[in-house]
Amino acid sequence: MNAQSVRNKMDLVQYYAINENCDLLVLAETWLNESETQLYELQGYNAVHSCRIDRGGGVSIYVKDTINYRKVAKANINDRVSWVCVAIGEQKLKVSGIYKPLSYDNNTFLLLLKSLFVKHQKRHIIVGDFNINLLENTNVVVNYKNLVSVYNFAIKIDIQV
Repeated sequence: MNAQSVRNKMDLVQYYAINENCDLLVLAETWLNESETQLYELQGYNAVHSCRIDRGGGVSIYVKDTINYRKVAKANINDRVSWVCVAIGEQKLKVSGIYKPLSYDNNTFLLLLKSLFVKHQKRHIIVGDFNINLLENTNVVVNYKNLVSVYNFAIKIDIQV
C-alpha cells in the first residue's frame, strides 16, 4: 500500500489492518524519519522501518504480534531507494517492501533488484512501489519483466481506489 505519508493516516491504517485481519502490512512512502517511527506503531503489530533522511520515501512492514518474525535487512540505497525485509515463521518466508522514487534511475534500480533476487530468491514475496509504468512498451519495462521471469518471480498488481 502506498501511503504517501502515514502521519495523518494511522487511524485509517489501523482500521484497515483490523477490518481486513491483516497478518502483515507493507506500506510504501511512509515519509517517516528514524526519530519518529515509535509514534507510528499499530496496536497489535510489530514494525520494521526503513526511513529516508530527507522528505518522502520510506517503507514499513507491520507484522501481527502473534506471528514469529525476524528482521533480515533494511537499507536506504543512496538515500533514495528504501528496502526492508523480514522472515516470517518457521518456514522462513521472506517478505520485502521496496520504494523507488520516480526520479531514481530505472537501470540502476534493476541492478539493485537483480542483486536482491540473487541473494533472496527462495520463498520471497517482494512488494512495493517501483514507479515503473508496466503499461508502457519501453526497454526498462521489458528488462524488468525479463528480470522477474528469469528469477521465477511473478508480477501481481492490485489496484484499489
